[in-house]
Amino acid sequence: MKRKTRNRLILFAPLLCVALGACLFNFAKDTTSTIKGVSYIKKLEEKPTKALSRTLTDIRNDEQERLIQNGTISVFDLFHDYVIYGDSRVCGFVENGFLPASRIFAKAGDGIRSIPSWDEQLNALKPAHIYFLYGINELDEIKLDKGADYKEEYTTSIRKVMSSLPESHIYVCSIIPVSSEISESKANRSYEDVPAYNRILEDICDENGWTFINMDTYVSASYYQADGIHFKKEFYPIWAQSLIAATED
Repeated sequence: MKRKTRNRLILFAPLLCVALGACLFNFAKDTTSTIKGVSYIKKLEEKPTKALSRTLTDIRNDEQERLIQNGTISVFDLFHDYVIYGDSRVCGFVENGFLPASRIFAKAGDGIRSIPSWDEQLNALKPAHIYFLYGINELDEIKLDKGADYKEEYTTSIRKVMSSLPESHIYVCSIIPVSSEISESKANRSYEDVPAYNRILEDICDENGWTFINMDTYVSASYYQADGIHFKKEFYPIWAQSLIAATED
């Protein structure tokens, strides 16, 4: 009996060693992963608040981009508790069936002076995220040689919106220029002043803690309709993605 027991131990000893080795390997692997995880968390904790916020935002944006690219979600599914102010260009979000009309505060010809006309709808919805996507209509109404007036009007209009919704996040999109062909052919030379207007918008955001969304690199000639002013349907998901990427939680 003792001989049989000894033989069994001899047979099982290698198996026991293999099992023990596997356990130790997995433990070491898990421990290494844990150490890496703790180290990563510590690095995040050492970051300034703004830098940490940017890191987390980048992670979120990367994941959203992946889900959008593989077709799991639509970029328009990511909008929540929001309104978008704008003009006829912004109306395209509704006209192409991307976003509901109740969330789009825009009409053809609208500009920043139209903002107060939406106060009733704004106060009914009380959105957490408010986007301003005004375009080229201001270029004739408020000349750049009165840039201070443009800055003051835009700032005052947004502050009035915030007076009733002080906790809402504010996003101001850069003015997207007309196509180069239209800009060159039009007698209205104010189209050339878009970069200067956008610098004013960026200053407004910096001074008030609002988010500036720069669209300079997003628009190519292929996205314009024949009039060189309005956009084709294909541009709106790209525009929407730029808004979502800038949106704070």
